[in-house]
Amino acid sequence: MIKKKFLIVVVIGPDGSGKTFLIDFLKKNFLKKNYSTQRIHLKPSLLKSKITKVSNPHSKPVRSNLTSCLKLLFWLISYYTFFLINFFLRTKKIFFFDRYVHDIIVDPLRYRIKIDKKILFILSLFPNPDFWCFMTGDPKKIWSRKKEVKFDILKIQLNKYRKLKKKFKNSLSISKRKQFPAVFRVLLKKYKFINK
Repeated sequence: MIKKKFLIVVVIGPDGSGKTFLIDFLKKNFLKKNYSTQRIHLKPSLLKSKITKVSNPHSKPVRSNLTSCLKLLFWLISYYTFFLINFFLRTKKIFFFDRYVHDIIVDPLRYRIKIDKKILFILSLFPNPDFWCFMTGDPKKIWSRKKEVKFDILKIQLNKYRKLKKKFKNSLSISKRKQFPAVFRVLLKKYKFINK
């Protein structure tokens, strides 16, 4: 049986929690070892897409059940197409996801998704990452960096991320930069294992 040669790492957490800092740190350290990396925001795209900054992520109305399902089905196709291409190309790379589709469980308003049982079922069909990094920490410090949502909403989001983390064994909670080297060592070991 042919095994994939790439590593899927998800960095997930609220705005201001340090996702970009962690991904930059990990990319820099993998590049020092001449390993190829790629950062992807939320979902893969075969075309180069520009990351746009969102000042008010909850400003637009929620989609209907039907359009929410259609949107997620489109995402599902995007994810599988991207990973299948890389599988057959025997790509050796570490893919760092800044957010992942499961983020809609925590913040459905950001993606204008109406959450129901059908939506949660679709999520179970998405490719499983090799490792999850859940960015946590002091809500006051996080909110002082970015105030895109109200403070009370941020606290609710952090609790939801903690609950989501419990569903994945292959995950770590990261609240301080001094934890970054340990995360790198864990991922380096995993990447070396899949490329034996």
